[in-house]
Parts: sequence; structure tokens; C-alpha cells
Amino acid sequence: MALNSYFDFAENDFQYFKASYDAGIVANMMGAMAQGICEKYMKHLISEYYKPDDAIQQKDFENILRTHSLNRLMKFLKGNMGAEFSKNTQTHMRMIDGFYFSTRYPGDDSIEIDGDDVETCNDAIELCRKEVLELERKLKNGAIRKGIVGAIDLEDYDYKPNAKSKIRATEKTVVDRIPPRVKIRENANIELPHILLLCDDQKHQLLD
Repeated sequence: MALNSYFDFAENDFQYFKASYDAGIVANMMGAMAQGICEKYMKHLISEYYKPDDAIQQKDFENILRTHSLNRLMKFLKGNMGAEFSKNTQTHMRMIDGFYFSTRYPGDDSIEIDGDDVETCNDAIELCRKEVLELERKLKNGAIRKGIVGAIDLEDYDYKPNAKSKIRATEKTVVDRIPPRVKIRENANIELPHILLLCDDQKHQLLD
């Protein structure tokens, strides 16, 4: 299969890393590979979904794709795209940030990878990959299904008529119906609520 994207290369490296990990290999290249895999997964998100609006943003886009720093990539995703990894995933990726160089070249900052380091590398990759795959999945027929994982701030929601908040109801909310619905659900073993969000995205900042 041809490798055409950051995602393709990340997946290819991931398979090689997992084969080495399952074989019990402990070597410095495992550290460098781990950082490189997480780097490629994040660069995939940036290259696919970040759309520069001007020359300055285009320059920032080109520069971020040159970095090996996982911390810089995470900050770019959060600051420019509103995409933030979980705290646990961030912590693990920061633990291996720098392995790309410290495990490959001699010097004051060079290290020798041990078994615990390899476990940390494996955890970082698994966590990063899992969250990236929540945004994009390859189906059995080869097609790519894209999805958006997001959050809204309920402090910005107001269901009252003529509300000017950022998030508003599209139809009238019958307040009297809320208490009985809460009563019905309060002892349920599981609840599967659904919600439909409509976005006024005239500048195509969210979807294009």
C-alpha cells in the first residue's frame, strides 16, 4: 500500500513499533520511533484540518510541520484549532518529548532507554493514536469516515426566547415538562441522550 500522508506513515511506524514491543525489544530506537509516531499523528491532524487564512498563518503552518517537538504540536492544535488531548495523553507525550534526539546522538543530554521507558513510549503512542482515531477512521472498504469530537460550554447556553447567548435553542423549551422528565430518568441504569447542534459557520472556520 502506498504511503501518501502523515497518517499513513504514522500507522506504518506504529505497526513496526508494536511488533518490536511485542518481541520484547528494548533499544534506543524505540524512543526515537515513539516520538516520531506521535509527531506524525498530530501533523496529520494539522495538515488535513488546518486552513490558513493569510500569509502569516501560512507561515505558521509551514513552520509547525517542520518541528519535532510534541509540546509545540500540542500547543498549536489547542491554540489554533481548538483540539486538545486529554490531560493523561498530554502527560505521556511530554514524557517522551525529546527522545527523538536524546536517544539517537551522543552528548550531554543523551540517554539509554530501559524497559520502563519503552512502556512509557508504548502508552504515549496508544493514547495519542486512540484520540486521533476518534476523529478519523478507515472503514473496511477503504473509505475514510471523518468525525468531530468537540465540547460546548453550557455557560454559553440559554433556552429562553430571544436569547443572545452563543448557544441557543432552535425551538421553544416547555419548562413544565422538565421536572417529570428528570423524575423518569433519575433511577435509570443508563441514559442515551441525543442532541443536534446546528452551527452558523458562514466563514467556514469549522467545516469546509
